[in-house]
Amino acid sequence: MTSNCASVSPGVEISDDDDAAIYFSSGTTGFPKAILHNHRSLMHACQVEQNHYGQTKDDVFLCIPPLYHTGAKMHWFGSLLTGGKAVLLKGVNPETILQTISKKKCTIVWLLVPWALDILEALDNGNVKLENYQLNQWRLMHIGAQPVPQSLIRRWKTYFPHHLYDTNYGLSESLGPGCVHLGVENIQKIGAIGILGYGWEVKIVDEHGECVSQDEIGELAVKGPSVMKCYYRNPEATTEVLHNG
Repeated sequence: MTSNCASVSPGVEISDDDDAAIYFSSGTTGFPKAILHNHRSLMHACQVEQNHYGQTKDDVFLCIPPLYHTGAKMHWFGSLLTGGKAVLLKGVNPETILQTISKKKCTIVWLLVPWALDILEALDNGNVKLENYQLNQWRLMHIGAQPVPQSLIRRWKTYFPHHLYDTNYGLSESLGPGCVHLGVENIQKIGAIGILGYGWEVKIVDEHGECVSQDEIGELAVKGPSVMKCYYRNPEATTEVLHNG
C-alpha cells in the first residue's frame, strides 16, 4: 500500500554500530538468553563465510534448518554477500534433500549429523540411488552444531569423493559458525575443531583467564567483530562472559 507510505526519506541515519538483530541462546546451560548484535557483526559474518568458501553469484545454498538457527543462517550469509541464491527447504528426509539439490542445482548444503547419517543409510540400503539425481554441481558439504564422527566423513567421501568438506565451531554470541573451523584443506584432521577463522582471535584459558600450556585443558575464548554487544537487558549475564572485548 504505497499510498500509506511517506514520499520523503525519514532522514534516519544508520551506522554499523546500531543494533541490528536479536538471536537466542539454545538454553543448554540455563534459560535461553536474548543476544544483541549490531550491523558490523552481521557484515563480518558474511565476510567470514565468503573468505572461507569463496561463494560467487552462481552458488546456490540449500538452507534446511529454521532461520532462527544462527549456524545455518550465517553459512547462507556468504552467498548473500555475493548475490548467490538460497533455497529454503521444509522437510529433511534423504529423498527430499537430494531431489531439491538436483532440481534447484544447489552447490552448497549445510547438514546436521542425523540428516547426513540418514542420507548414508538410504544409500547403503538402496532406498536412494545417486544416479537418479543431478548432483555434479554440489561442491561443498557443511556439517556441524555437534561433534562429527570421523567414520561419518569417511563414509561420506566414498559416495561423494569430490566434495569439499568443512565443520565449524561457533555460538550465537559470536553470531554462529566460523570463529573456529576445520578448513576445507584439513579434511585429514577430522575430529579436531580446527583453526581460528577469518578476522577472529582465539585462545584457551584457565579459570583465571590465563592462557593454558600445550596439552592442558581449558576453555575457548574468542574475540572479533562478530562478538555480541550484550545479552539484551541482562547486564549481569553480560559481565560474566565478556572480558576485554
